[in-house]
Amino acid sequence: MGQPVLWINIVCIGIGGACGALLRALIGHQLKSFSLFPFHTLLANCLGCFLIGLLIGLLEPLSVRYDFIRLGIITGFLGSLTTFSTFSYEVILLSREDKWSMGAIYLSVSIVLSLILCGLGILIARSLVE
Repeated sequence: MGQPVLWINIVCIGIGGACGALLRALIGHQLKSFSLFPFHTLLANCLGCFLIGLLIGLLEPLSVRYDFIRLGIITGFLGSLTTFSTFSYEVILLSREDKWSMGAIYLSVSIVLSLILCGLGILIARSLVE
C-alpha cells in the first residue's frame, strides 16, 4: 500500500522541481544583464524564502498533512527555484575577481533578506489563517 504513495510523492517532487528550474532559468535569463551583481540568484533565493514561509505558515495551522503539496511545491518547486550552490559559487567568483566588497554585500544581503522574507511569509500566512 505504501508503494503507490511513494511514487505519487516522487512524481510531485519531479513536476515541482521541473517548474522551479524553469522559473529559475527564466529569472536568470531576464536579469543576467546585471553583470556586476548576481541579482538573478538573489531574486530567486529571496522569492523562494518568502514563498516557503508563506506556504508553511498557511499549511502548518491546518494540522492536515498534504505530503504531495509539501513535497511538490516546497521540496520540488522551491527547492529547484532556490539554490545555495549557485549563491556560494557567485560569492567565490566575486572574490576571485577581487570584488571583495561586492561579495561581502551580496553575502550579507542574501542572508538577511532571505531570513526576513521567510519570516514575513510566515507572518502573512498566520494573519490569513487566523
